[in-house]
Amino acid sequence: MPAKWYERKLKGGRLTVYNGAGQWTKHVSKGIADFNGLPFKIILDPEPDKIKADIVVMLSDGKSSAFTWDRREIKSDFDAAATHGQTGSFLDSRDRVEKAVIFLPAKLKKIPDEIKVLVVVHELIHACGLVEKNDHDPIGGIMYATMQLVDGKLREPSMDKNLKGMPPIRIGTWTQCKISELWHNSEDCKE
Repeated sequence: MPAKWYERKLKGGRLTVYNGAGQWTKHVSKGIADFNGLPFKIILDPEPDKIKADIVVMLSDGKSSAFTWDRREIKSDFDAAATHGQTGSFLDSRDRVEKAVIFLPAKLKKIPDEIKVLVVVHELIHACGLVEKNDHDPIGGIMYATMQLVDGKLREPSMDKNLKGMPPIRIGTWTQCKISELWHNSEDCKE
């Protein structure tokens, strides 16, 4: 279930990101730049201190990585050789996001750089409030749950064969509406 950040973050429309992603550092930097160009009206700014950062990005072997903050811990549990990451969020007692942690796959090999950037952008969107593993776009775009690598691009398996894979990044309507609802209280997307 999507979760909002604190009101001061929502009003400012900015989150800070600590990039501790080792071999993925340049992909995270590019992913942040690409994210900032998306229609979300949220800006991500670099932060050199992982404790002060709103979002912490780090590499993970998939099973034994963890991030501890405020005496709480988020552990990774995913296949670090697959084309995806994992995002976890620290929530307060009112289910407001206090901090998000992105684990990127340390064992992923032979994937084009632009696909790694897409993985980063997908996880950054999760960190902005789509905090559950099931918070994926049911129709398509970068937040679609199951992507396939076809001819060096990511595609949704059910995608119209005439529509090319990503990059460039496509944002699905569901994703745009959910982020808009979380950050801007948009009534445009109400069912």
